[in-house]
Amino acid sequence: MKQKSLNWVAGIIFSLVSILHLVRSILGWEAIIGGVLIPVGASVVAFLISGFLAYSAFKLTGREKLKEENKEKKDDKTEANINTNIIGNTEEMSQ
Repeated sequence: MKQKSLNWVAGIIFSLVSILHLVRSILGWEAIIGGVLIPVGASVVAFLISGFLAYSAFKLTGREKLKEENKEKKDDKTEANINTNIIGNTEEMSQ
């Protein structure tokens, strides 16, 4: 799997987790893990952390896209320079 795809999938998963924690915080759903009642405040903190992770993952996805675009532009410039050099060299040789 490419890095861009992986970042996008991670962003979606963290977004879903973040939304579920927000809904739990608003509706006051109980969460019991191993017989221990988890306070709603823990979901507020988890909402903030998972929201930040989702944002970061999507931001990295955008950076990967920019890197690919810059690489394509660089490759185009390199190809244009090579073509210019070849044309220039052949003109010099013919003189």
